Amino acid sequence: PHQHAEGGAAVAMAGWLLRRAAELRRDFTWREAGGSLGDLGTFIPLLVGLTAECGLDVGTTLVFTGLYNLATALAFDVPMPLQPMKTIAAVAMTDPPMDVPQ
Repeated sequence: PHQHAEGGAAVAMAGWLLRRAAELRRDFTWREAGGSLGDLGTFIPLLVGLTAECGLDVGTTLVFTGLYNLATALAFDVPMPLQPMKTIAAVAMTDPPMDVPQ
């Protein structure tokens, strides 16, 4: 019985993800696409600064930032705003003891 419940939950989650993906595809416009790129002008310099100052791995950061933004968009209909990332980056670049694991 327990395995059946886990299987049912997985099927329900897959169904929910498929419905959400269909909704996002239906509602996605060129305006949405343009807005999604708006924060790159701030994000890329922060990423370069963190890479230079703290040794941040660019590839890993881009992959996980993208996955996180997709997850928040699916769950909450909004991506992660850049303002909290600016604060984290400012602290990381100005506080010498801070490194990547932190």
